[in-house]
Amino acid sequence: MDWDNILFYGVISFVVSLAIGFLNKGSSQPVQANSDGTVELHLPKIYQILGYTLLALGIIFVMSFWYFQEVELLIFGLIICLFCCALGIPLLLYYKNHIVKLDDECLEVSNWLGKSNKIQWSEIAQISFHPFKGYIKVQGLERKLLLHQHLVGLKTFLLKMEQHTKWRISDLKIPMP
Repeated sequence: MDWDNILFYGVISFVVSLAIGFLNKGSSQPVQANSDGTVELHLPKIYQILGYTLLALGIIFVMSFWYFQEVELLIFGLIICLFCCALGIPLLLYYKNHIVKLDDECLEVSNWLGKSNKIQWSEIAQISFHPFKGYIKVQGLERKLLLHQHLVGLKTFLLKMEQHTKWRISDLKIPMP
């Protein structure tokens, strides 16, 4: 038996399961409203940690391959750096910019680039969940809003949705505990 591979895949499975459980737990917790009656939902801190970790890994690869001063290794290090940055920067932007604000009258969503759109609960024409994309899509007559499934306090949004629209949580088939 190859115990190294079994141990490696066992640890990877455990870490991924732990991360998914952490994300689902944060999504299923309700969030308290501010003093003005609005609720703000943000992505969990793990997005920031993973983003900075990927950026650091990219820089470490470039620096370590720069140390060896071989062209092939430096090119390989740059490719790994670009790959890590291509994953890390969007994670950081999602963590910083994707904010959902909701109250009894409207829903406001800032996307990963910080661009904000607002829609009244009464204007919502369709709400759907896309499991492979990981988004809840809220469509109005003129605009479309995307809410990430890992938002801390997503359950608060879902409860408000049930309160102010005709859609039910069971209709969306969102995997929440």
